[in-house]
Amino acid sequence: MPRTGVPIKTLSIVTPVFNEQECLPEFYRRLTAALANCGLEAYEIILVDDGSLDRTPAILAELVEKDARIKVLTLSRNFGHHPAVFAGLAVAVGEAVVIVDADLQDPPELVPRLLAERNNGYELVFARRRVSEGEPILLRFLKRRFRVLMKRLSNIDFPDDVGVFSVMDRPLKELLLTMPERERYLVAMQMYLGYRVGFVDYDRAPRQGGTPKQTLRRLFRLGMNSIFSYSSLPLQFSMIASCACLVLAAAGISYVLYAKFISNVAIVGWASVMTAILGMGAVQLFSLWIVCEYVDRIFENVKGRPYYVVRSQQGVQGMDRCTEGDVRRGA
Repeated sequence: MPRTGVPIKTLSIVTPVFNEQECLPEFYRRLTAALANCGLEAYEIILVDDGSLDRTPAILAELVEKDARIKVLTLSRNFGHHPAVFAGLAVAVGEAVVIVDADLQDPPELVPRLLAERNNGYELVFARRRVSEGEPILLRFLKRRFRVLMKRLSNIDFPDDVGVFSVMDRPLKELLLTMPERERYLVAMQMYLGYRVGFVDYDRAPRQGGTPKQTLRRLFRLGMNSIFSYSSLPLQFSMIASCACLVLAAAGISYVLYAKFISNVAIVGWASVMTAILGMGAVQLFSLWIVCEYVDRIFENVKGRPYYVVRSQQGVQGMDRCTEGDVRRGA
């Protein structure tokens, strides 16, 4: 078990890969060059093929033949970014684990700095973005609003401008693998555990090739998972809305009584009645939607299906001490 502040000797790098034929060779070259400057006794690079449809599998096979330090996990289909990351974490055996994407937006050259910051006494170090080149302004705005919302709704000190690019000690990684929930958001899970957290600032580059894999729909789903998985405050909306409706109803009744018995003014028309009905209906449907979101996540968890399925594994050499059963459990 690595001790905080003591340099590690072995390192695992986990990289999810989906249709990255343009970036993979350059990513491998830059990553291995960066790792050569880390003073490690051994390292492994775990590349998780998340159901790629281009030449990515062929390139991965070439890399396995070329470098004995590479492991390749091939998932049976496209499960998504987070399942691919957790598939890699399940087989990582290093004293610490670096998670980095292969699209070269997050520079592999930052890994030595992450490890150096980890050696300053941190158990989890995030790469924090100063600038994100090429990111749409609307998407950047939505991400910032989401982080503000998460801080207000949950009891987690959610960090700004970070993603999965990070290094964490093995004990933290092992705890992550014991967390059974299906709807996972890695950053929130890491912060929930309460380990000492450090940051390394950097400028995020645009993609070096291919197209972005995290669509707006997937990002929205990920954000919803974070909100409903780490906060119960949305469930209190119904109570707040009912109290507000009671106040409005009391005010309306008071006005009707005042107009009838004091002002002698008859209230005619149906606009106010329809407004009240539609308003109450909207509140009820919105409350029902919130409940349904929680029920949907309960439904996904109780089914007990595997989070991912590993179809094959290549490159079981060097640092590997896990069994085929450990790989396929999909915890």
